[in-house]
Amino acid sequence: MSLKAFILGGLLLVIPFDPAIILEDSCLSTNFFGNYRDGQSIYSILAVPNPDSLPECMTFWESRLISAHSTTTPSGGRRLVWLEEKAVDEKLKLRASHADNLDVLLSGLQAPLVPLEQSQEVIAISEGHDDYSAFELHYRSPTAALVSVSAERARIIDTLLPPFWKSTIVPATPVSYQPVPPSASKRVREILSNLKFDPVVASVVNNISIPQIKKDIRFLTDEDKVSGIVSRHSFSDGAITAANWLKARIEETGAKCHLSPFLIGFAPNVIWFVRK
Repeated sequence: MSLKAFILGGLLLVIPFDPAIILEDSCLSTNFFGNYRDGQSIYSILAVPNPDSLPECMTFWESRLISAHSTTTPSGGRRLVWLEEKAVDEKLKLRASHADNLDVLLSGLQAPLVPLEQSQEVIAISEGHDDYSAFELHYRSPTAALVSVSAERARIIDTLLPPFWKSTIVPATPVSYQPVPPSASKRVREILSNLKFDPVVASVVNNISIPQIKKDIRFLTDEDKVSGIVSRHSFSDGAITAANWLKARIEETGAKCHLSPFLIGFAPNVIWFVRK
């Protein structure tokens, strides 16, 4: 099959992001569908235009096909969705089960959705039918995937994702590429350059006690049947009990703390200071 025939059938490219090329070449800039992360790399999704509308771009696209991942465009009203693994500490991933991976999601996309009358969604679409068999995988790596699903499934696909994954619905039409201003990236680099290990912060985090957190919550909600707090709204006795309890807990750390009334009838604010 010739390239022209392939393009007429609809062709998408997933290529490494290069801002210089996108800004300088109209063959890319007018067919740009956004940038998406795959591990440590950024990829652009592009739609190859009809050669009859942009014949001058044919040579350009032929050269791009050599280094790009190409796939056909979705049909039947399906929407493209980019799925990517979040950047999290590897130790957190070790806690996930083997079932918490992208393969499970892709298998689940072939199953029918829960009927709308049984779902608990805030917004429900009553018209149309979810064609769950119309699922297609366009791009796949260990840390990302590009899939096309029905509009109904695209809308709720984020609820089907395994831990440490997120989804982004690809725009239905091309978008304008907006480069990040140098001033904005400079500011981020300045902040990152000053980040360093803080032993004080580390000691605080390492000494957080989950059992103590649960105990505190049970007191403030009266789940332990000790505090007697029925409500903590601003006009209640429970709010005053909670304020006094917070003040006592803060002062146990050695910090200075006081209750600051601000309006008659309202529980006071709890004010505390930490001097460096």
